[in-house]
Amino acid sequence: MSQEWIIYLVIALIFLILLLVGVVLMLGYKILKSQGAVTFSNPNEHRNRLKELSGVHKDENVTQGDNSKEKVQVVVEETSFSVQNELTNKHFCKNHPSDHAAGVCAICQNSYCEECIKEHEGHSFCEAHFRLYLSHQWNELDTIRTTPDIPESALPLYDFKKTLWEEKEIPTLLSTHYKINIEGDFIESYVKLIVRREEWTQLKDRYEKLKQ
Repeated sequence: MSQEWIIYLVIALIFLILLLVGVVLMLGYKILKSQGAVTFSNPNEHRNRLKELSGVHKDENVTQGDNSKEKVQVVVEETSFSVQNELTNKHFCKNHPSDHAAGVCAICQNSYCEECIKEHEGHSFCEAHFRLYLSHQWNELDTIRTTPDIPESALPLYDFKKTLWEEKEIPTLLSTHYKINIEGDFIESYVKLIVRREEWTQLKDRYEKLKQ
């Protein structure tokens, strides 16, 4: 076999490997989505809240004595129960509580069943926010790269999206694109925050101030 044919064969094998990885990622995404587990919210948020809460009370234990330890246990247990309920509710439709969720709205982050969810350009929307998405033009606010070594680097985008929605229900959506780093043999992701074009300047200034 000539050297030229060997090169062609190696290229073909690399292409097949990339194709198989892409198929596996897509199947995994669809499985998680069908179970209501795919969401654009920060997956570590609840765990971090528990760590922060327990950390604060552990510091208090130093000065308050053994009685504060009981308070810590009660507070953490109550918070865990609340978080568990919140996670459980994510798996059911907001409009039809008895129906399992088929997806999560990219804007409001609420879960909806197959009857209520709308798919468009790789995103899921509830009916109201599907119409909102189509009626506006959208611009990228920022993109952050994450890797297995720095999975938390995109947290500012998740936090900023959550803050905007909780304060004034300003609609934004997150889009994640995956890329295989052949040299490093790992998958890196690019998390993008998208906002309405007419709000881009205002939100960009606010976002940059938060980053400083």
